Amino acid sequence: MSTRVRRDLSLALFALPLLAFAACKSDSPAPSPGHDAGPDASTTPDLGSDRPNSPDLGPDSGAQPDASKADIASGASDAAAGGSSDAYAYFIKQANGTTSATPDKGTVAVSSTYSSSGNAFKFVSPNYYGTASNGFIALPTTMAGDFTISAEVTISTQNKANNACGIGVGMTTGFAPTDTYAYTLMRNNNNSTNAYYVSGTGAISAAAPTVKFTNGTPLALSFSRSGKNVTFSAGAVGETPATSTLATSSLTDGSNVYGDSAVYPAVSFNNVDASIAKLVIKDGDGKTVFDSATAGWVNYVPAALAVSLGSVSMVKGGSATVTVTANAVGGDVSTVSAVSADPSIATVALEGGTLTVSGVKGGATTITITNTGDPNPSTNSKTVEVAVNDYPTTDNYGSKALTAYPAPGATRAYPDGEFSLTFDSPPTLNKAGTIKIFKLSDGSEADSIAFADEVVTYGTTAIKVGSQLARVDGNTVYFTAHLGNLGYATDYYVVIPTTSIAGTLNGMAFNGLSNLSSVATWKFTTKAAPTLDFTNLTVDGSQTSTATFRSLATALNAVATNATTPDNVTIKVAAGTYRELLRYTGPGSTAQTVTITGPAGNKQGDNCIVQFANGNGINGSTQTRASFYFSGANLVLANITLKNTGIRSQVSQAEALYFASGGNYTMAAYNSSFVSNQDTIQTSGRTWFYKCYIEGNVDFIWGTAQASLFEDCALHLVVDPSSSSTSYSMIVARTGSTVTGDGTVGKGYVVLNSAVTVDANITATFGRNAGAGAYYDQIALINTKFSGDGTLGAGLWNTSTAPAAIGDASVVGWKSSGCAGLNLASLTTADKTSTTIADQPSEYDTRDHILNRVISIKSGVPAGYETVPLPWDTSSLATTWNAP
Repeated sequence: MSTRVRRDLSLALFALPLLAFAACKSDSPAPSPGHDAGPDASTTPDLGSDRPNSPDLGPDSGAQPDASKADIASGASDAAAGGSSDAYAYFIKQANGTTSATPDKGTVAVSSTYSSSGNAFKFVSPNYYGTASNGFIALPTTMAGDFTISAEVTISTQNKANNACGIGVGMTTGFAPTDTYAYTLMRNNNNSTNAYYVSGTGAISAAAPTVKFTNGTPLALSFSRSGKNVTFSAGAVGETPATSTLATSSLTDGSNVYGDSAVYPAVSFNNVDASIAKLVIKDGDGKTVFDSATAGWVNYVPAALAVSLGSVSMVKGGSATVTVTANAVGGDVSTVSAVSADPSIATVALEGGTLTVSGVKGGATTITITNTGDPNPSTNSKTVEVAVNDYPTTDNYGSKALTAYPAPGATRAYPDGEFSLTFDSPPTLNKAGTIKIFKLSDGSEADSIAFADEVVTYGTTAIKVGSQLARVDGNTVYFTAHLGNLGYATDYYVVIPTTSIAGTLNGMAFNGLSNLSSVATWKFTTKAAPTLDFTNLTVDGSQTSTATFRSLATALNAVATNATTPDNVTIKVAAGTYRELLRYTGPGSTAQTVTITGPAGNKQGDNCIVQFANGNGINGSTQTRASFYFSGANLVLANITLKNTGIRSQVSQAEALYFASGGNYTMAAYNSSFVSNQDTIQTSGRTWFYKCYIEGNVDFIWGTAQASLFEDCALHLVVDPSSSSTSYSMIVARTGSTVTGDGTVGKGYVVLNSAVTVDANITATFGRNAGAGAYYDQIALINTKFSGDGTLGAGLWNTSTAPAAIGDASVVGWKSSGCAGLNLASLTTADKTSTTIADQPSEYDTRDHILNRVISIKSGVPAGYETVPLPWDTSSLATTWNAP
């Protein structure tokens, strides 16, 4: 059944007011416009730390007008929108971009201030190189035959210099991330115009013509298709253009030729201020399909569908509700339909925007919700996982006791750490299943651990954790209660619905554990609350633990929530592998230091590992995407491994550690490992890593630190198996604030007396500028040795975006000294970098000087060095760690 639901203000991210403009009428059907258009022109993608908040753009990438907008789609007059009797073209703006466009007498003025919205024009299979262009203009109908799209384009300001930024005209197969394209593109990075298209291998290819242009000077661009050929054209207005012709068969995604298929003529732009004039689209007969000079304007809003829950759980005979909101193109509310895949398990009803799911019998099924106002099958539906919980009346698994932790009848069980139940052979978890823990006193539910779509809350911050609270290892199911949901000195019992787990237990088919306290067999009592000695908190996750806690997350939560926590906190972690998401927000006082240390004598924390999968693709901000986020206090780590197990192609940026305290806070790490792929470590304040191991690839050390010293460390650039990209920069530094008068700049990111291993098939560079910003690219590599089967890139530094430096960069900027290995000796440093470090003998000779002395800037020029107001005394740590 279906109902009409009201548009929800929560859709604001997906339904920003966007512009469209009109021209000559077309008889073709409306397309599926969305957020993607235009080519990513960079073969060295601008990835990593310059996109800290890549949000989930949601299901707004494809739609066409519904019946309520038929007057606009068919060319009827729309006086309120300033429309005409002609067909129209869409102007579509990235939901998270900053581009705006203003029509004036046939000219489109594009204004785009560089932001974190993304750095690439297009999704390029098989790699995600950005969040698409800031905006694009496209005919709302595909053209199956010959056509030409042309425009006079003037770029006045290039807000970011990069291959993937600029403006271009061409065609696209659609507006979803997987679509392919071909464009004549004015690129920001070198003021030249090239043809770009997707090659047969799925990579970006450049073709002639190559035409230089100057900001402020109009350039005539065109792209045409005639029969089995496409022609790229560019040249100064009024002069004979340079052209290049390719066979349409050259335009392929590797499997399908799209050059001669139905496509959308389009214009794309990213990080530019520009004007687009005389934008004209003609068909194969020379008939004008669109002309910006006669365009009217209408509002455009993409279709959207929002569902409040991705999964629901209920008892047999019970129900659960899901809120559904939908709109069609133009913003009007849309009807939706909802269908149960198995009505014998659960039925569904819709009324007033509320979907009610009713449980018929135990089992799992799905509900498919479809936005009838969005004809794009890739975006118009969402699925809700449904679990109907039925429970056995008895826990009859023979006379043999359950092999479980805590053991049935335990009287001093820990309320934290992993619980477990062991089966006869490897069991299977139902994705829609749950494990529940009830209070014995009244049979109420104390906690419910879902096998998918889980969320953990730290204070007021909710973090998505997916399926990671329950896992199968061998014959055993392990699960973790939500932080703080179980109390001390309380009687509990474990409840499992009949369909949650498939397996055999004590020779019998597993049918769950009863919700009736009178027959429950897995009962336990938690231990009395411990007396906390914050100078000696202990953590041991083993099932024989006698420590203060079994979970490091619980220990940190105890510190964060205790009103009388002392300034110096020590947490000692026993050997083991801890599958935990860590988050700590301290009191906001530089007086507090939290020390976390693993067992002495291990090798860079190899027997004390804390790991979890998180990333920007799961939780879309720097504050929520790390596997360990720490702020509001100083931090000391020793003998421990922090590992973010997220797969880069799925999670994008994924810090193993984000030390976010900033300001005058400090962080030190010794004999520890930090493992991830993109953005492994992000730091702020002042940090010192000594004899540590850091593994990653794209920008795997980055941040805003005043000084971040990596001394006698092992850095390892590893290939990302989920990506075809093999060009990686080690460091992205955003140190200090730009000084035009008087001020100071810290030493930034310093790699001292360290070793870097570059794996085979990797081309590595020392550092990269991640985009415009009011900071300095302050990096120094000193006496660092390179080895491995990979190579170092030409120029040693990635200068696709020029670094922010002062003078010759030997004081403030990109610099190195005394480095060797691999092919380094055959390379000359790139422009705006330095092979020397000013005052190295006196200013980079000790960690005290690196961490505690800053560069004095007078009238915008380096003028010596001075000591920071609050020096960090590392001598005690150095003594403990036998550091020279």
